[in-house]
Order: sequence, then structure tokens, then C-alpha cells
Amino acid sequence: MSRQGIVIVSSLVIFVVGIFLMGISNVSKNEPIPYKSPLVEPLEGSRINDMWINIYESGTCGLNLTGSFQGYEDQSIFIIRDSEGHIVYSSPSFPAPSDIIEFDINEPGWYSIEFNIIVTDDSCVELYQYKYQIGPIRPYVHLYYVGAPLAISGIIGVIAGLFVLSGQEE
Repeated sequence: MSRQGIVIVSSLVIFVVGIFLMGISNVSKNEPIPYKSPLVEPLEGSRINDMWINIYESGTCGLNLTGSFQGYEDQSIFIIRDSEGHIVYSSPSFPAPSDIIEFDINEPGWYSIEFNIIVTDDSCVELYQYKYQIGPIRPYVHLYYVGAPLAISGIIGVIAGLFVLSGQEE
């Protein structure tokens, strides 16, 4: 096989591998995708007080604390009780280890949240629950960044093999 033939065949192989990798990058699977659904409107300043919330589905819930808070040392920031008064979750004590505190609710129903903090005007609490929607996930999308350069290199190699090496002898 001539040098031109070797260059053209190897470039075509590189091109086909690049196109294959680009094709794989578009493969998607339908899987549950989590998103945060608010349980109530964000509570700000003086609106942050003990409350009842209705949780319609069991799952992971959370509070996002932003702004300034003061609390009582070695006491929970908030306590969640079920409708019968049993403690379902007791948060970490003040100061919080993070701005986001998540907890699991095993049964839907009414729950009370008892806040044990001193709030200021810029304090804000967002209550949310993770919900899931079925949607496409592209696990191999990063292969596009390998496949596209290979495909382009393959095309350049074929062009080089056809035009540049056509004038050279074997």
C-alpha cells in the first residue's frame, strides 16, 4: 500500500472513531432528576416563627438559613414535631455547622417547626423538599470534546492524503 493510501485509510479510521464518540456523547437515559421544591414562601425577619406545615410526600426536606442569626448555645436551632407532638427531627445546636440543614420525613402529614433562634431583619429561612422529575441525563457528554477533534483531524488527514501526497511518488 502506498503512503497516500496509508494516510487516507488511517485518517478515515480516525474520522470514524471521532464520529462514533460524538454519537455516544448524545446518548441519554431517562432517570429521576432531583430538584428543590419550596414548602412555603421564604420566611424573612419577623415572619420567622413557629409554624405548621403540611408535607404531602415523604422524602428529604431541608432549611436554608441566610442572613444573620443568633441562637442559644448548645440548644437546637429548630425542632420538628409530628401532629401528635413526637420529635421527628432535632437540628444541630447553635451555631449551625452549615447554612443548609437537611432531614428526612418518613410519612406525609402535618408537622410543626419550632424555631429556637433570635432573628434580625436580614434573617431568611427557606423550607424545601426534594422532588424528582424524570428527565434525560447525558452521562457521556464529555466524549464530544474528544470525538469532535478526532473527526476534524480525520477530515484534515483525508484531505492531506488526497491532495498533498498525490504529487509524491511511492
